[in-house]
Amino acid sequence: SAVEGIRATETHLIKGGGHKLAAGITLETQNIDTWRKAINQFYKTKKLQDQLRHLLPDADVKLEGFDHFSENLIREIDKLEPYGNGNPEPVFRVSPVEVIGRRLMGVEQQHVKYTFQDKNGDSKRTFQAIAFSAADKFTVQPGELVSVWIELNLNEWQGRRTVEGRLKRIAMLMLDNV
Repeated sequence: SAVEGIRATETHLIKGGGHKLAAGITLETQNIDTWRKAINQFYKTKKLQDQLRHLLPDADVKLEGFDHFSENLIREIDKLEPYGNGNPEPVFRVSPVEVIGRRLMGVEQQHVKYTFQDKNGDSKRTFQAIAFSAADKFTVQPGELVSVWIELNLNEWQGRRTVEGRLKRIAMLMLDNV
């Protein structure tokens, strides 16, 4: 656990502690590299397997298109609040979709907004999703076929309301996986 890691590296810290759901540390700036090496060594000794599955968002709902996304759905989802530990916000996986637009936003171009088009029959729909402070992590380009994991939100801009997504994950698809 994180608390075990803190205890194992406490000689590098000013203070540290936590419990099952949260942990924190305070350390001198010049000790960051030393502590990082110590905590990484601690976790190497644990020989943990398949930890990526804990970091990547999993889908609560899997869809083939965007046709179910509406303000009404968002109102229904809002009834599930408050979100937090034990009650995460619902994540939707939509696949397959094509990336048809990618635009960087923000003063430092740190945000990225994608436009996707689903492959759901003749009534193909587009949908936009944004990833804040993650333009360097989401680099898939237009023309690619992907699966997307998103949380839904209602965007209000200049009097216009649109259902959009907060992008959580993108995975490239191979043509034979579609």
